[in-house]
Amino acid sequence: MQKTSMLFWILGIALTLLGVYESFFPSTPALLFIRLFGLAALLFTCVSLMIGPLTVLFPNRFAALIEPRRAVGLSAFVFMLAHFALVLVHVYVYAIELAFASLDTTLGTIGFVVFALVAFVSSDYAVKKLGSSWWKRIQQLTYVAFVIIVGHFFLSQKGPFIPLGNGQTFIHLAELFLWVLVLATILLQVLGFLAKRKRMQPPPAHLPPQ
Repeated sequence: MQKTSMLFWILGIALTLLGVYESFFPSTPALLFIRLFGLAALLFTCVSLMIGPLTVLFPNRFAALIEPRRAVGLSAFVFMLAHFALVLVHVYVYAIELAFASLDTTLGTIGFVVFALVAFVSSDYAVKKLGSSWWKRIQQLTYVAFVIIVGHFFLSQKGPFIPLGNGQTFIHLAELFLWVLVLATILLQVLGFLAKRKRMQPPPAHLPPQ
């Protein structure tokens, strides 16, 4: 199986498991899909950001994933769009000002807008029109948006470890999985940056023999 196909198989299975897991919690259909699309958006965003440093650290194994990285990132935005649209209709009831009513909703709205800008220029046509320099600058906003939506995720959820009040703690596996993925994404970004920086350094000059 090609690595590209395997990537989308893994993402499809992960998305299915998220949906099945979330369906066991009491909720309305609208709120279930709102939560599922939000979790899926974070999942696909993390994977799209992990591909770059993985190709730097292990080029022979992961270089083939560079091409589908754009599709993964755009899929993340589609999930964000669905998440935002359902929140606007079923939670805000079209009162758009509620998108800025609290810190977590404000972060979510700002993150969505930034990702929308990045997704809008994620095409070869945009590269030609903007030039590679400006295009890369806009694409780098993905990292800013990632930090923003992680903040939104942190503030809007109860966390992976939920006290039940009887001395027991419920472990929310979906949130725990996504937090592990977020931390792995950050770690890979740091390692990839350090590896790039090391490769850009000139080799040490050899001293002439005495």
